[in-house]
Amino acid sequence: MATALSPRTLKCQLSEWGLPPLIVAWFRKKGITSLFEWQVECLCQGDVLFGGNLVYSAPTSAGKTLVADFLLIKRVLEYNKKALVIEPFVALTREKAATLKSMLFTTKARVGAFGGAYYTPGGMAAVNVGVCTIEKANNFINKLINENKLSDLGIIVVDEIHYLGDERRGHQLELLLTKVLYYNSKQTLNKRIQIVGLSATIPNLKTIATWLQASLYVTEYRPVPLIEKIKIGDKLFDVKSYLLDPNCKPIETIEPSRFAIEKDFDDLYCLCLDTIIKGHSALVFCESKRECEIMATGLAEQIIKSGNLVKSKDQQKACMAAQLRDRISISKIKEILTKLDKCPAGKDTDLVKALRMGVGFHHAGLTMEEREIVEDGFKNGVIKTLMATSTLSSGVNLPARLVIVRSPMMISSNGGTFQREMLNPITYRQMIGRAGRKNIDTCGESILVCRPDNHDVALKLLQASLGNINSSLAHRLMGTEGEPSGIKKALLEVIANGTAVTRPNINKYLKSTFWLSSEDDSDSKVFKDAVTETLRFLTSKKFIEELTPGCYKPTRLGNAVLNSGIHPDESLELIQDLMKARQGFCLLNDLHIIYQVTPNDIARSADLKDWQHYSKIWNDLDDICQYVGERVGIDELVIARRARGFSHILSDDKERVYRRFWVALIINDLVKEMQLFEICKKFRMSKAFVQQAQRAVAQFAGVISIFCQELGYENIAALVTPLESRINFSCQRDLLDLIRLNITRPIARGLYNSGYRNIIAVAKGDKLDIEFVIRQLAPFKKESSFTETDAPIMWVPELAKNMSTLDYANYIVDCARDYVEIEYDLDINSMLEKKKDDEIQRQTQEQSNQASPVKRARLENGIYQTRVKNLD
Repeated sequence: MATALSPRTLKCQLSEWGLPPLIVAWFRKKGITSLFEWQVECLCQGDVLFGGNLVYSAPTSAGKTLVADFLLIKRVLEYNKKALVIEPFVALTREKAATLKSMLFTTKARVGAFGGAYYTPGGMAAVNVGVCTIEKANNFINKLINENKLSDLGIIVVDEIHYLGDERRGHQLELLLTKVLYYNSKQTLNKRIQIVGLSATIPNLKTIATWLQASLYVTEYRPVPLIEKIKIGDKLFDVKSYLLDPNCKPIETIEPSRFAIEKDFDDLYCLCLDTIIKGHSALVFCESKRECEIMATGLAEQIIKSGNLVKSKDQQKACMAAQLRDRISISKIKEILTKLDKCPAGKDTDLVKALRMGVGFHHAGLTMEEREIVEDGFKNGVIKTLMATSTLSSGVNLPARLVIVRSPMMISSNGGTFQREMLNPITYRQMIGRAGRKNIDTCGESILVCRPDNHDVALKLLQASLGNINSSLAHRLMGTEGEPSGIKKALLEVIANGTAVTRPNINKYLKSTFWLSSEDDSDSKVFKDAVTETLRFLTSKKFIEELTPGCYKPTRLGNAVLNSGIHPDESLELIQDLMKARQGFCLLNDLHIIYQVTPNDIARSADLKDWQHYSKIWNDLDDICQYVGERVGIDELVIARRARGFSHILSDDKERVYRRFWVALIINDLVKEMQLFEICKKFRMSKAFVQQAQRAVAQFAGVISIFCQELGYENIAALVTPLESRINFSCQRDLLDLIRLNITRPIARGLYNSGYRNIIAVAKGDKLDIEFVIRQLAPFKKESSFTETDAPIMWVPELAKNMSTLDYANYIVDCARDYVEIEYDLDINSMLEKKKDDEIQRQTQEQSNQASPVKRARLENGIYQTRVKNLD
């Protein structure tokens, strides 16, 4: 790798950076042969190339991830260190892991994704690069500290580092980085863990860089220029010009008449049709999920009407209709619809209706599989226009030529009530930052739709500063009733893992946080009082013990909290729940155990309004399930009264029991392998809620499993541990081994029913035989041909991409063989040779049984072994 520190001494060509030739070739295939000047300057800041920390900001599509990738490659290949890449969402972990796997494939460096339901054999110990969510990363750091292996880690890359300010998750990211900073403070530069933070939107970047003791770099460079517009009536204005002079001349006037549009919404259809005809894509951000669906189906209908004008006497309209028809690829759209056919929830009728004309929508109401298929279709240009909610602004990378923001307002939920408020300026910047596709578009365009009733809000949004990113740990300092809550987890973690066990070291550690790094002494009394009160709380609740004044050690409960990642407050509730359950677990089915691993948070979000339906579900339960319900506190009389319309006021704790039991019933049907669409119909719940509950319950099952193991509740741990995988993959016990390959339940069930009962059987299997099994599943039964050249294409959820059935069979067998070698420490080549020898012996025995006595004797003596082997 290059070692010079001045950009003048470095070339922009990739080949000048000392990268392995095969990695240079990989970048070349992606269309990257050189670095931008800003990337060279960024890499040459301070001592970054020698392991110094770096925080930098660049607009979306400027190539900011390439800088982090370079530093990661250097630490992994040159210094033989592990790397940790932190992404805010599970979908992004999978996307980033797939990119890094492809990039590092030729180096034999192993990449693993850790997030959601997906498992990497051997865990973090077996990989060189781990890509994970914030929560998983914090647990990994704690584990490495516990095992005294933190020195194995060479670099931490934090994508979207502005999540430090996220009220729900930011404190975990802050604590993670604080532990690394505290570790680095005791090391020389060449032994420190390099921290690289990047984002497209960081207002107070200098403050964050100072905290992380990092070099700072900021660029506004965009390889694809962004033209920002605001729509007033039927006129489009340049944003900068309009803010200076509202009476400025418009840059364009919209003419919907040329598309024969009868009913439009803020000329949205006209703008989208014009973009499609020009061969570009459009991304439209809507206020709500329902608006996304209405806009998408409406645009699809308009495309049909406009496309039918091909025989119009008006030559302009006929030409426009012909161009529009040419842009819609019906054959590729059919491929997307075929993939949707294979989704567990079945087809969404509105989505199918829109997709037939190359229009899609994307929001939290769709299943994960549906969202991934839509994302893939939009990336590949099959879906020309995508309607989405604001959540997509910070999700997977989906750039478009034109980005339309339907309103400067957004609908938010606060305590169960919905209200309209101004878009967060950072969210708005992320939205319009998606305009312009590198190597495809010459420029990107964004349009903010402004109506008379929100004109002032629109101007306020355009002129708003992004606001500073503040410590979410500070927000959590005081809990309910004045009890210090935010630093409980922080203090318990560092005491339990031995990072800081004395009062002076604890104070030093906390002063390394983002929260206190920039504070002056004016808050010292508040800080000292909070630490004292928190230590008193942790001691009184038996999380820690005070050995001598100001010196602490963790208890078994404290270690259980550390290793499970649960919050101390939640652990106290969990212990009470487990103690109650231990008095009499019903093991006649899975329901009671599932109830125990159902978290209260997801139970609170269950929408229970139809108590008549609740009563019907209850009455349809068998005796065992009703017995479980009674054990956990369900009163049949309460259900009956509410079903008849009588009010029956319950305490919050009692109310939560009914909601929790309802969610447990849903999950219980999932692990019985009931189809998702059947469950949605049975319980009258949305597919999005069912999948959200599935993820939450599976994650909490994993937490409880570790918590119980650490506390010595081995019997409960034995019951709970298998549930995490079973819930994640919606399967019964007999598939537990196969789903470790991260394959979907239908594939696992097909393999199991075909005789591949475990991973070893798959590892020893023939790839064509495995492909044949996949072909026998419902989506492919109609395709009777069986050749290697015309294998059907399928959507693979675990990889979030299209593959032929043959390639997927190869992937499954390769994964099985890797798993056997890593987890079981078996030589797969020896196993395959033994299998081949056994097959030869079997064939020889068959021939021997059919041969004459003389020939049989010669066969048994092995004379024909070589010939048989050659025939094979």
